[in-house]
Amino acid sequence: VELAVSGGHDAHCTATVVNGVSYTAILDLKSAERTQAFVETISGATDNYATMNLSTGAKLSGNITPAMTNLGGGWWRMSIAFVAGSTTAKIFIFPANGGSFSYLGDGSSGIYVDNVGIY
Repeated sequence: VELAVSGGHDAHCTATVVNGVSYTAILDLKSAERTQAFVETISGATDNYATMNLSTGAKLSGNITPAMTNLGGGWWRMSIAFVAGSTTAKIFIFPANGGSFSYLGDGSSGIYVDNVGIY
């Protein structure tokens, strides 16, 4: 659930990886009060991101087009392939509003996120 403040409303996780090795970030997303998600993977100078429509699975913006698999029941599995640019990789997950991850939250809206991992 987002806070009732202006800015980004993210959840994130960090993993230890091997520099130069290919990985895939996988996570399951479902719309709730917000129907868009901004997802970003960062490892060193490697920065991949996309804003996705969680009703249709369509990409709205970003520098990558992640694979989106419809799992049914409103759930989407997002897969983002990347090459580690350091020994740390991070996944940031934001609800988005109007295509932006930075907005004035209402203190009660958000998205559902499950099964986040780097493989």
